[in-house]
Amino acid sequence: MSKSHRLHKSEHARSRRHAVKKIIEDKTENYYQKLRKEKIKKKKHNLH
Repeated sequence: MSKSHRLHKSEHARSRRHAVKKIIEDKTENYYQKLRKEKIKKKKHNLH
């Protein structure tokens, strides 16, 4: 395997890891936003 081929593979793997990390962060953020919305709804509901 040539040096350029190895570099390309490692670069590709790195970009894939970053993409996965970003997806996980987005999903986590969306999940917490959803929880906050539900918490607010419950508080409003309990006031009446």
